[in-house]
Amino acid sequence: MNTGESKEKLPEVRRMIDDDVSFVVNVWNKTKINFESEDDLVNEKNRESGFFVREFSDMELKTIIDLAESICLIRRLGNKVEGFLIATSLNAWLNLHPDWEKMATYKKEEVDPDKTMWVYSIFSDHSNPRLAITLHKKLKESAVAKGFTYELGQILETPVENIRSERFHEALGFSKVGTRKDSYEGQELVWGVYGRRIT
Repeated sequence: MNTGESKEKLPEVRRMIDDDVSFVVNVWNKTKINFESEDDLVNEKNRESGFFVREFSDMELKTIIDLAESICLIRRLGNKVEGFLIATSLNAWLNLHPDWEKMATYKKEEVDPDKTMWVYSIFSDHSNPRLAITLHKKLKESAVAKGFTYELGQILETPVENIRSERFHEALGFSKVGTRKDSYEGQELVWGVYGRRIT
C-alpha cells in the first residue's frame, strides 16, 4: 500500500471562461501599481517583479473573452490563478480603445491590423516563471492557426519602467517598434510598443 503523500496534479493551460473572470480581475488589480504611492513609484521591486497599470473590471474582461478573435488562456488551481494571458486582434483592440492609435508612433505600414494579435497582458506566479513561456507558446500556436502573422503590445517605460516585462518579451523575440503617450490617475505615461513576427 502506498503511504506516501500524493501531490496534486497541476491543471493544464486552457481557454478562459466566464467562471474565471472574477479570479483574474482580482489578481490583476492586486498587482496594479498605485500611482498615488511614492513607495510604488520608486520601489525597485516593482520594476523587477512586473505590474499592471490600469484598473481592470469583470465587464471589460468578459467583453474580450466573448470576442471570436480573442485568445484568453489560464491555468487555475481552485481559487488560485497560477497564470493567465489575454490577447485579441489589433482591430478588436482599436474598436475597444479608439484613441489608442492617435497617441501611438510606430511603423503602421508594417503592421496589418487584420493579421496582428494584440497581446493585452500576461501574468505568471513567481513560483513558476516558465509558465509565462508556456502561455506565450500556446498563444502563438493558436494565433497562427487563426491566420495571424504578427503580435503587438505595449510595456510601460515612464514613470516606472517595467523591467521584468521588457526582459521577458525581448527574450521571446519582441523588439521595440514605437512609443505611445497617455495619462492615467494624474500621471503622464510613456509606453514602449513592442512587436514580433510569428510566421
